Amino acid sequence: MSWLSSFLVAVLTSVVAAVAGGLVAAECMTWFQVPSREGESAYYVAGIVLLSGFVAFLGGLILSRFVGGPGSAGFFKGLGICSGVMVALAAVAAAVAWSLADIPPTIGGQQLDLIVEFRLPKGATQPVVSSDGNQCVFFGSMGGPGQPDRAHETGVLDVAKARQENGRWIVPGSVFIFTSRGKRDVTIQLGDGLATGFQVPFPGHPGREYEQWSDWQPPLSGPGTPWPDTEMSYRFRVQRRKPAEAVVDDSGRRFAALGPDTPLEQWLGFFTNQGNPDRDHAIAKVAAGRQAELAKCLRSPDYDVYRPALYCVQFLPSMDPEVLQALRDMAADIEAQVRKFNAMSPQQEGYAELGKEIMWKRFQPWANAWPMVRILGKEDGRPTMEAIMRLAAVRKENTDMQSIVSEAQNDLANFFPPLQNQ
Repeated sequence: MSWLSSFLVAVLTSVVAAVAGGLVAAECMTWFQVPSREGESAYYVAGIVLLSGFVAFLGGLILSRFVGGPGSAGFFKGLGICSGVMVALAAVAAAVAWSLADIPPTIGGQQLDLIVEFRLPKGATQPVVSSDGNQCVFFGSMGGPGQPDRAHETGVLDVAKARQENGRWIVPGSVFIFTSRGKRDVTIQLGDGLATGFQVPFPGHPGREYEQWSDWQPPLSGPGTPWPDTEMSYRFRVQRRKPAEAVVDDSGRRFAALGPDTPLEQWLGFFTNQGNPDRDHAIAKVAAGRQAELAKCLRSPDYDVYRPALYCVQFLPSMDPEVLQALRDMAADIEAQVRKFNAMSPQQEGYAELGKEIMWKRFQPWANAWPMVRILGKEDGRPTMEAIMRLAAVRKENTDMQSIVSEAQNDLANFFPPLQNQ
């Protein structure tokens, strides 16, 4: 095969690979929820297309020198092999991406909610509705053995609809099934120190038979031994989600009415936790220009105010001293809360509740934003993270403290490598 023929094979192979790469990139946008703000998704797809075409051109040019031959037969043979190799590589990349993505399962094209009922232990009193908003259901995708969930979704626990059957209280709840990956678990948090989790025994892609109630789980505590009524149990079914069009939501209209003089706290009230990435990034852009207000929101005792404020920190183009100090103050508060937890006994009222409060409502959202102190604040945040980790390790036998230690170790390895002068 002549060099001219190899060049033509390389060009045509790059076209085939660019199309295949674009199709894979378009699917990955959905699988990994790539935001579409300011054309970001288009840039992402265009970048993959160009990279695929460039790699395929080089691959086709080199490979055709070995697999092609003289004449038109050799040309088409080389083109077929080179294009086939690139399409196969695209298929492998798509398969790997699909296996790593959190793709919600469906039935009949509709996404699913996990409908669950928790049966409290015999002798438990009627659960009381909490005004703190800390009664919920967690649906998680399990990490490795002994590791915290790698990802989870928070759902609704309808304590007001608790009912009593055969002397035991049953509390209903629901949560979105956000992934079909791996083993899944469900955890109830009543907000009064009672938090219990179970592994949910259904496949990644449940069929229509799972729309019926399961038996009460777990069925056995050992070979032939019934699950004791002094322990919590649960049952579940899946339910198809209603189409989005059926839900009336005027938040878009109210969000559009916000202006430059609207307090930042009101902007943060429209935060969707990536339910609407465009809206969340618009809020982050406003916060970037009003960092004094952002620092004030970071110090708020209200989770619904400081949580989106911490999200906004991750998108700052630069960090003002007020924000840096607010993040330091949050770290100091977390340390104080962990010390308070360490001073309590496991039997003491509020022990379990405080552990979950520290992990899920304080440490985790703060830890997501803390790496920015090194990136933007030019401050070595490693000692602060290490201090919190050491305090949590005092009660490492507690699941929530163990989660803090594990996440802190991951953050130290990924975001806070030791400085060269240390």
